[in-house]
Amino acid sequence: MQRKLTTGVLAAALFSPAVAMGETSELDAMKAELAAMRAELSQIKGGSTAQATADLQAATDAAMLDAQSRINYAAEEMTAGHNGKNFFLESADGGFSLALSGQGQFRYIYNQRSNAPGTGIDDGDNLAGFQLRRMKLKGKGHIADPKVSYSFSLASNRDSNNTGLESFTLGYKFDNGVALKAGRFKAPFAFDELTSSSRQQAVERSLVNEQFTTGHTEGIQVEFKPVDDLKVKAMFSDGANAGEGGNGDFNETPADLAVTVRGDYTIGGSKGFAKDYTSWVEDEMGINIGAAVHHEVAKTGVNQATGTLDAFTRLTVDALYNNAGLSLFGAVYFETQDAVTGGVESDPFGLLAQAGYTIDDTWEPFVRYEFIDTDVAGADEINVITAGVNYYLKKHSAKFTVDGVFALDPLTGISVSDGLGLQPDAPGEDGQFALRAQFQLLF
Repeated sequence: MQRKLTTGVLAAALFSPAVAMGETSELDAMKAELAAMRAELSQIKGGSTAQATADLQAATDAAMLDAQSRINYAAEEMTAGHNGKNFFLESADGGFSLALSGQGQFRYIYNQRSNAPGTGIDDGDNLAGFQLRRMKLKGKGHIADPKVSYSFSLASNRDSNNTGLESFTLGYKFDNGVALKAGRFKAPFAFDELTSSSRQQAVERSLVNEQFTTGHTEGIQVEFKPVDDLKVKAMFSDGANAGEGGNGDFNETPADLAVTVRGDYTIGGSKGFAKDYTSWVEDEMGINIGAAVHHEVAKTGVNQATGTLDAFTRLTVDALYNNAGLSLFGAVYFETQDAVTGGVESDPFGLLAQAGYTIDDTWEPFVRYEFIDTDVAGADEINVITAGVNYYLKKHSAKFTVDGVFALDPLTGISVSDGLGLQPDAPGEDGQFALRAQFQLLF
């Protein structure tokens, strides 16, 4: 309609000079018709503008409503924030979740020993320096249903500074309480190893734990409660510490058979008290008694070379007591070995005792004693004493720890990691001393 009117107006404009040469009546009639057409065109244009404006407003309103509905939908479908422990993402129905957390430990270590092995230089191996001991990012949650769980931990390599996978688990919990877990994680053996590095009393785990731990490995675990207050974990794995060096191929596992079983019996106590050594002032009295066994048979044709171990069995029994700030812990370790022809067998034994007391949930002095008999010819029995104090800014989430480690005997015939602040000794040398200071932050 608008195009026809426009064409008519243009035609009238083109022919108006010719009409002006004709009769006046005809000219007046055409002028009147042109005026009427212009008025109609103006009215139509005005109506189109108003309609267009109305259409634009309607479209804008619809877009705003759609955007608001999407925002409301997203808000209804997901929640996010920090719950006081972790950053988290979760669907509104609780079916999907992801909780993220991190750990950082920065420390200073001073070590003094009489001689470095093979140097014969008195006081020639005193060492000191800073260390970023741990930097981890952790995640856990469930998929579609809280019964289907997962967890992972990424850790920065202390030497290369590269970040790699430390652990990963997939789990399923049945209605009867039985839980399955598969992946790479710590075998359920030593309490000291199973207690998170973020929840230790001392700067680092014990030396005796380092000798007997089964560490990270790859396998599958079942957890169940045969009776109230008794939790049992049983794992079939690739062998002790098999997961410490990364992913292992199925044909390169150190063991043909490795089974670990641990039981924990809990008496009273505040919720989760057995997850660490520290007892807070408000804690109720609680006792946790644990025992574990690990049996491993070396892989045939791969690790059973002449002079190596054919099999070994490790045992541990431990007990934890927490009550209103006082914590007491003790553990014994034993291992029996079977060697291939030509191999050297030993039956090492270890003992750990630890005590701490928190004052107003702020200060926590503690002391730890360790004993190790390696049962290796020519190696001395080892006695180690650690004493120190924690200062809690926000419990384990932010704390300072300072301790001193006194190795009263030479550290020979055992493995010693730098993380303990200790160094191997030459045979016959005196013991050594390490001063350690650490700040930990959890987020």
